[in-house]
Amino acid sequence: MDIRRSFQILELEPGVSEAEVRQAYKDIVSVWHPDRFSNNPRLRARAEEKVKEINQSYETVLSFIAFNNGEFSETATGSGEGEPSNFTAFDTRSKTELAAELGTGMVLGLYAFLSKRLRRFLSEP
Repeated sequence: MDIRRSFQILELEPGVSEAEVRQAYKDIVSVWHPDRFSNNPRLRARAEEKVKEINQSYETVLSFIAFNNGEFSETATGSGEGEPSNFTAFDTRSKTELAAELGTGMVLGLYAFLSKRLRRFLSEP
């Protein structure tokens, strides 16, 4: 998932601490938790999809913070309280793989940005 989109989903700005990420995660999951919509199947299904997106964003942001700080501790791998149980520890991936993934995301994000700008520029009269 794109890191910028992940920050937007969690309603965070770059430069936040792990504690702020965890708090934002808890807050937004409490808003979108599917159990709040148990009487409406349509909204419950929507909430389940939203929580999946939130979980993926949470993983992405924590990985980004841990990678940028050079910290590959238990707190960065999702063992803390209140974190999603399916949080994948990235100790199975090397720093090279993480850097390649982050670099690919950045290049794709830049490409999307530039192509959108170019399309706007070319479509203007």
